[in-house]
Amino acid sequence: MDSILDSFARYLTAERGFSAHTVNAYLGDVRQFVEATPALKGKAGLKKVDSATVRDFLMVLHQRGIGKRSASRKLTALRTFFRFLKREGLVGENPTTGISLPKVPKKLPTVLSEEDVAELLSFNATEPLDLRDKAIMELLYSSGMRVSELTALGLFDVPRESPELLVKGKGGKERLVLLGEWARLALAEYLEYGRPALLEYRREKIRGEEPLFLNRRGTRLTARSVERMFRKRGVEAGLAAVPTPHTLRHSFATHLLNRGSDLRVIQELLGHSSLSTTQIYTRLSIENLREVYDQAHPRAR
Repeated sequence: MDSILDSFARYLTAERGFSAHTVNAYLGDVRQFVEATPALKGKAGLKKVDSATVRDFLMVLHQRGIGKRSASRKLTALRTFFRFLKREGLVGENPTTGISLPKVPKKLPTVLSEEDVAELLSFNATEPLDLRDKAIMELLYSSGMRVSELTALGLFDVPRESPELLVKGKGGKERLVLLGEWARLALAEYLEYGRPALLEYRREKIRGEEPLFLNRRGTRLTARSVERMFRKRGVEAGLAAVPTPHTLRHSFATHLLNRGSDLRVIQELLGHSSLSTTQIYTRLSIENLREVYDQAHPRAR
């Protein structure tokens, strides 16, 4: 079974373009299913799995109190796994066919107000790490890119004069994002004063492309480190809600929509393959309209 899972991991990475985080999550879900299914022993056991086996597994998860969102992800992982097995000729049919995903209530993403974003980005940046953090946050808010897209950037991916930046998103899809004046200024200061100082701490050779954003050791900054930095900056700014890189992505989209941007433009900038994914921000704007209405209209309450 280990060899099959290794092949599945390569398929997810090379052909589906999934991130390392998603691949690990899918593998964990499949391993949990394998361990919970006594009939699954080697390749021969795979052909014994039917829809009842999968439903029993989901029922056990439900009895253990696992939420609908987690159960939905596990079923998606199994569906992808058996689709891969069928393609490889290891099973005849996909046993997950016909099993519906649990209905998960849509949760509105957390969004900062324009004032909160301004407060978050208002810290003084003179030291190398401060210059780096300022450039990261300005870049994320200006472009709406994902933190994984940001940390994957190489030094020579950033044009010095152009307001456009080419990033590689989910599934290896490339798209152009736009950089505002404040983001370009923060990035220029980081490249001139911050990055060279961090580079001096490097004690190991870098394999592959030279990373744009560096950590304290002069090597590539990780998404997890960016998330920790956001928590620290959020506390310093005195924000009520702890911000994340994705909070800025949601705020980017919502603020554009509130100021009259077309939804399809926002879809393109975010790299959403479907407009329905982007439409959640219209719900956010309606919530904002309701709040303003309730506060301003003399007969709202």
